Amino acid sequence: MKRSEQVNLTNQIETIQAFSKKHSDLSSFYKEIDNVPLVSIQDLSFEKDIALFNELSFILSVVLSIIAKPHLNTKSDEVIARSGEVSALSEEDFQKTLRDSSIWRNQGNGKLLPEYLYYHKHEDEIRIYENVFIVYLVNEINALAHQYSALYVSLLSVADHETNVLLIDDTYQMKAMDEVNNVLHRIEQIKNTYFYKEVSKAKSRPKVFSPTNILLKDRLYNICFKFYKKFFIRNEEGSLDQDLFIYYYVLILRKLRENDFRLKEGKEKIFSNGKLVIPEKIAMANNNYQIEVESRIDKNLFIFNYSEHDGSNKATHLLYIRSDDNAPFEYEDIDPDYFVVSIETLSLWYLSMLLNEKLVKINKTFKSEMEMMRTFVDSHHYVVSASEKIYSSYCPSCKGKDLSETNGFYVCADCGAVYRFVKDKQNRGHIVFSNLINYGRK
Repeated sequence: MKRSEQVNLTNQIETIQAFSKKHSDLSSFYKEIDNVPLVSIQDLSFEKDIALFNELSFILSVVLSIIAKPHLNTKSDEVIARSGEVSALSEEDFQKTLRDSSIWRNQGNGKLLPEYLYYHKHEDEIRIYENVFIVYLVNEINALAHQYSALYVSLLSVADHETNVLLIDDTYQMKAMDEVNNVLHRIEQIKNTYFYKEVSKAKSRPKVFSPTNILLKDRLYNICFKFYKKFFIRNEEGSLDQDLFIYYYVLILRKLRENDFRLKEGKEKIFSNGKLVIPEKIAMANNNYQIEVESRIDKNLFIFNYSEHDGSNKATHLLYIRSDDNAPFEYEDIDPDYFVVSIETLSLWYLSMLLNEKLVKINKTFKSEMEMMRTFVDSHHYVVSASEKIYSSYCPSCKGKDLSETNGFYVCADCGAVYRFVKDKQNRGHIVFSNLINYGRK
């Protein structure tokens, strides 16, 4: 998770905490859930990114100024050279030359002239500690900018038969892409300089840089060092996964309320000892089915247990909340009394499904946090009128015939759909999808 997103997430958690203090029992909290003044962290992220890229551009302009006139370390080595190659001697060099008779030659007529001279050769060394720091800073900014660029490209909209608007110029997303490309262009300019190429050859590269006189007292170097301390040296504050867990807990309740779920009980305290406390389990029901949402905040895991009102046709969906999509993934063993239909993960930008022990992204273009939550909930609990005779042989999602039945659930090996059949009071057939995310063949 980006640094700006961490800050934005912390602010949202403070908003949720303040709201839960006013609505301290679950019933009141759930009733007013749509009034929690949350802001999309994604929207804030693009805005903050633009401000960050402006700051990065400024720092890179400072680096270019340093490159134009960098600090150097002048080395002086004593050498012996032919007299015709030396233009000037110091007093010390002259005296040493006078004392060494081996380098003097008789030119005839009693004339002695030095064939060689002692002198000190001065060379400017550019690979000093402070310049190594500047190259390190440029490399860190480069890596950061490429991470941002890769994220933006992965979230680009693509054309299909249902989409009639792609990314347009006046969106924050487009502006952020422009700014990060400007940063990358400036970095390429720096990489093409003699300064960068030469200093990059330095063998000594500390992992953490300490202040020196130059880094503290030279105005340009100090600007870069202050930015380094501000942006690349920081202590982690709290658990990002748990903060994101709380954020999505509010969105889960909003979505379930949107789907007309009612709390069976709501007396649990959601605010206690000065902070938000997420109930371990909440039981809810609507006209079609009932649900128990289990919250394991220590595992960053939501367990959704669905069943008919009589307790039959139990199905479970696991949803892990992750602040880092690239972190190793491990999942818990679940009560075998339930049929585990899906194991999914949700980060700030992606909803993914565990398939053949690999995480596969479900949304491959930009979706808001609430849109991803709707995708998760609606894809698992979608009801449609249908013929059991036909769709027990042909998948209602992809028309494939590779179907198997487990505990009353049909599973399509082609697209991953999971569904079951129910009858209404008029004995009409319906399909209840427990998974309608097509991750296989179309």
